[in-house]
Amino acid sequence: TQFCMLVSHLCRAPIACLFAFDGPERPAVKRGRKVFTNEPDYFQLSRRLIKAFNFNIHDARGDADAALAVFNKFGAVDAVLTKDGDVFPFGAPCILRVNMYVIFSKTYLLAESTPSKLVVDIYHARDIRRQLGLT
Repeated sequence: TQFCMLVSHLCRAPIACLFAFDGPERPAVKRGRKVFTNEPDYFQLSRRLIKAFNFNIHDARGDADAALAVFNKFGAVDAVLTKDGDVFPFGAPCILRVNMYVIFSKTYLLAESTPSKLVVDIYHARDIRRQLGLT
C-alpha cells in the first residue's frame, strides 16, 4: 500500500517520526467530509505498522492536525508531513508534502518519488507570508 511504502521510506531517513491520530473530540467534518466517529479497522492496521517500524504515535484529544501544528510551533517536531496545508492555520511553521513530480532548478530533470526514493516539498509559513506581503 502507499502508506506502507511511505513508512518504509521514512524508516530509512535519519529522522524520528510521530504519527498523530484524531481523538474523541475530533470535528464532525474535516475538509468538507464527514469524519468517522469510530476508527476504521485499517487505522488499527496502520498503528500496528507504525509500531513495527518503531515510530511513535500520539492520540490527539481532538484534531490530529491541530495537535501536530502545536508541536511544530513550539519545537517539539521540526515539520509536519501532510497532504494539504490545513496545519498552517493552526500555527505550524513548516510543512513537508510528498511530491510525485519535482523539477530541479537549472537542470530541468524530472524527478519523482519511486520505491527507492522519497521526494518532498518543504513549505515555510514565513516564506509564504513574505511572498504574499503579509509580514
